[in-house]
Amino acid sequence: MNPQHWEEYIAAGDVPHAILLAGSRGTGKKAYARRLATRYLGLPGESALANCPDCLESTDPTVENARFVVRFVNLRGYGGGRRCVLLSDAHKLNEQAQNALLKSLEEPPADTLFLLTGNEAGLLPTIRSRCMILRFGAKPIAEVAAQLEAEGVSEARARLAATLSQGVIGLAREYATEEYMALRARALEQIEALLFAVPPYQGLAALLSAQAEGKKKAAVQAEALRQFLTIFGSLLRDALAEGEVINPDCAALRGKIAARFTNAQIQRMIKRTLEAEKHLYHNASPGFVLDWLLAGICNA
Repeated sequence: MNPQHWEEYIAAGDVPHAILLAGSRGTGKKAYARRLATRYLGLPGESALANCPDCLESTDPTVENARFVVRFVNLRGYGGGRRCVLLSDAHKLNEQAQNALLKSLEEPPADTLFLLTGNEAGLLPTIRSRCMILRFGAKPIAEVAAQLEAEGVSEARARLAATLSQGVIGLAREYATEEYMALRARALEQIEALLFAVPPYQGLAALLSAQAEGKKKAAVQAEALRQFLTIFGSLLRDALAEGEVINPDCAALRGKIAARFTNAQIQRMIKRTLEAEKHLYHNASPGFVLDWLLAGICNA
């Protein structure tokens, strides 16, 4: 179903008790969740959510906060009306926190709506199975590339950024920047060294440090490592030759990976990158995640 149709169903209360708005960064999930919450609670506008006693917005991934959410939904609604919980980036909830929410998702109080946003891969199957999932899709690659060109991006870079983003305009704009393209070039060099030479711990550590000059070191290094993992994971998926190629600028490296490693080895490396990203979401230090990633890749 087209997500744009959901506002009518939300306003009428003809909805499931939990909805997961799933998709990549930059697809507008959080903004749309706030629109749905506004309609569900009958508020005059989104600004009213901040002071609404029947709406709880949270980005805290801890189990303590999950327990607070459970207590909130078990309270009687203000004036006996509807209640809504907005959990942004729900994939960042650790396993204990997700388990703490299960009972409320299974048997929520009447007139209570959970709106979760995030990446399906980071949520437990038991959480996903209790939600209606609205997947935020993407635009055609050519349309996104044309939009970037209209914003002043060169034709070649616009096409590459649109392809890398798989049609998500918010991500495409990020990928079209000089900063991202420079990081991507260095990341691809380190991936090739990782897979076909000695483990490049020093090179990868330098890549993360370069991104953090003059900024909050840990946070920026974590973001740089997350971007590296995204590039690495998508390149590995391309090497499996499953579906449309995401990295059209890496044909030679993609071919080397496919020739060197079996499908099973590539799949294990993909799993390692996903698990490494999850460690970052759960606030593990970039240095630890890098050590953990390299240990697994070298034994793939």
